[in-house]
Amino acid sequence: MARTDSLANAAWAALEHAYGPRHPDIAVARELLGRSIKNYHGRSERPRALAAYQEAVRMRVETLGPHDPSIAGTFHEIGNLERSSGRAAAAFDALRMALALRREQSGPV
Repeated sequence: MARTDSLANAAWAALEHAYGPRHPDIAVARELLGRSIKNYHGRSERPRALAAYQEAVRMRVETLGPHDPSIAGTFHEIGNLERSSGRAAAAFDALRMALALRREQSGPV
């Protein structure tokens, strides 16, 4: 488990070194860290996973704009984290954001 976290952190450091601190690819590493924490550490580490996901959203909004499709994926991950942590209302809010962004991208159905 710690190895997964260290790999995600190493990816983050390498990308930041290569591109600087404000690049959308760095958000990928932050989301990877959030996912590894969520999948391998469970509910006790929810705040760490959520912080990594929120950082990924913030970076993507700053570098790609608030309507980029990748942001919907991160909100979906946040929704899954909250659902698995027993936080139904927070999960619903995050999944609603993901759906709204996806609908915005695809237009009326």
